[in-house]
Amino acid sequence: MIANVNSIDASQKWNAKLGIPNTPGPDQALPAIAMSQYTTWSGNAWGGDYGRNFNLNDDVTIVKGSHTVKAAGFFFSADHWSGVGQHRPNGDFSFSSLATAIPGNQSNASGNGFASMLLGYPDRVGLETPRAVLQTYNYYGGFFQDDWRINSKLTLNLGLRYEYTNPVGGGAILGLTNWETSLSGNTGGFENFDPSVPNRSAGGRLGAVVYSGSCSDGCSGRSSLFDTFKKAWGPRFGLAYQVRSGTVVGMYAARSFAALKTTGGSTHYDGLILNTDWSSQDRDIVNFPTLLDKGMPPYTAPPYRSASVVNNATVAYWQTYDSGRPPEYYTWGLDIQHQLPRNIVFSLGYAATVMDGYNRRLEKSLSADDQAHVFRNAVTYGLPIGQGKALTLHGIADNLLGSGSLSGFQDYESGTPYSVGPGISPVPTAGNRVAISSYQNWVATPGSFDPFKNVWWNKAAFGVDSSGNPLSTAALNSIFGNATRNNPKARAPWILNENVSLAKNFKVTESMKITFRAEAFNLLNHVRWGGPDSTVTSSSFGIVRSQANTPRQMQFALKFNF
Repeated sequence: MIANVNSIDASQKWNAKLGIPNTPGPDQALPAIAMSQYTTWSGNAWGGDYGRNFNLNDDVTIVKGSHTVKAAGFFFSADHWSGVGQHRPNGDFSFSSLATAIPGNQSNASGNGFASMLLGYPDRVGLETPRAVLQTYNYYGGFFQDDWRINSKLTLNLGLRYEYTNPVGGGAILGLTNWETSLSGNTGGFENFDPSVPNRSAGGRLGAVVYSGSCSDGCSGRSSLFDTFKKAWGPRFGLAYQVRSGTVVGMYAARSFAALKTTGGSTHYDGLILNTDWSSQDRDIVNFPTLLDKGMPPYTAPPYRSASVVNNATVAYWQTYDSGRPPEYYTWGLDIQHQLPRNIVFSLGYAATVMDGYNRRLEKSLSADDQAHVFRNAVTYGLPIGQGKALTLHGIADNLLGSGSLSGFQDYESGTPYSVGPGISPVPTAGNRVAISSYQNWVATPGSFDPFKNVWWNKAAFGVDSSGNPLSTAALNSIFGNATRNNPKARAPWILNENVSLAKNFKVTESMKITFRAEAFNLLNHVRWGGPDSTVTSSSFGIVRSQANTPRQMQFALKFNF
């Protein structure tokens, strides 16, 4: 009989029972054991957030004559994030079928992950030492705004805002043996890659790890590892002008910033916290990271600051000149509103924002909702059959065949413009555009399209320079693309739709009648294909596997009214 057990019950002392050597501890979990072809055993992770925030605002509004002044003489926000936890205190182990398969055979036709576990041949092992991370952000500034009613027709809105965020403070608490008692201690700051510092362990090549604060090897002597931005001035302007009775024109423009927080997340702690993995180097033929009965491979417990701590590994990187610069937005727009009869308002507007401040021409683009042509028509026609109609009927014939109507609705709309994403960006998590030489050659098969024979996008049109020559992967990873948001030359298929309804009323008595309806939607059964996969790096780029509209539907309805 197999009983359910709590794999993270600290009182079970799992490693005392299993005897796996060289784990970081504390002994609080059954190690996670993953086996190909089987369900993973256990899960071992704890964590908590002991952060706190403090906010202070001083706002005032003054109304005097034609001016309404709003101001914040000062606003201040202090965010303290204290994240604690640990994954894999007793390590974790992954076993693949390769260790017990025919050497080098990756077909999964031989070998078994459970058998590899019984023999103690792991494909990958890993661990994490106890973790307590403190991050603090102080954000403050102020603003001034004046709504100035110059006359009965013109009102101006003038404003100015300033804000500043201190660089992230705190860091990892050093030398922990148990994260549950780790909310105080020696804070070790942060780590960052510096491409200008010689790496002694790499022959003096430029590029090494530096630490905040002071230490004997690798410390910068600075409390912050990136520069702050002290020019976050945000002017704002707007106006509303009544052109004539019922017609108002509005315009606005602004530069704005956002508070800069969580710049590090759970990174920038190499050498201060250890979270690492070891893997087989020959697909589990003879080279294993360790054997299960040998425990974790040798490792150095943190802290161990060193300029070469992540040589030959992935490193976290704050770009010194812009990591402390807050997100910046430029917005402007125009809005025209006109009052129509029966409380109907006609509104026409234009709005714009900027992504790449160094190439604002890319922000001029058609809206994703742009449609050049829209035609809709609805008609209801009373059939000329029945009493008093062109074809007069009486009695039972009139009740059976008269008083009918035919309704129709037609909807024909051109498609909205498509966009394509590159799937890569020079700034992690930031948006980007594709690099192109033309907007004309995006579509692979203009005209008729069969999703089981064709792809929508011409992949050769993307990732190229202005002459159409392919760019290298390194180049694509280091640039913003030159395409606008949407391509007006590459649009979704047309919307083509016809709906028809035939209705007939049957009189039963003076107060009772039966209504019969026969309805057809998408009568001609037009097919409108769904959107293609539009990420260049996707393995299914350009493939369409969906229908955007509903196939023809027909229905009959009978309603009794009394």
